Amino acid sequence: MTELATTETPRLSPSGHYRLTVLDAPDPGAPAWQLRIEAASGAVLLAPAERFDKRHRAYFLWDDHDRAWAYSGDVGTAFWEQQGNAWQRRDLAGSGVAPPPALLALVPRLAAVK
Repeated sequence: MTELATTETPRLSPSGHYRLTVLDAPDPGAPAWQLRIEAASGAVLLAPAERFDKRHRAYFLWDDHDRAWAYSGDVGTAFWEQQGNAWQRRDLAGSGVAPPPALLALVPRLAAVK
């Protein structure tokens, strides 16, 4: 699926202002990924410490509103959105925000999460 960010292929946000990068996390145990949000210029805007275990399915992508999404079969689904000058993490559950269609195509049960 071309919308997904991977360790080999970062993805620009729909506006073109941001890049979603997936990195191999430093290994204090199980292999994992981490995400990073950068300005289109390459400046790091957000590098959360959260790790996504490689033993579980994980997808990283943008939605049409420049929100960066992470799905993990281990830790659940969350997204980061810019609020003012900061990026805020929100869990899908209770957010009232619909996952992007590309994510729903991969994990259809997310459509039922409210």
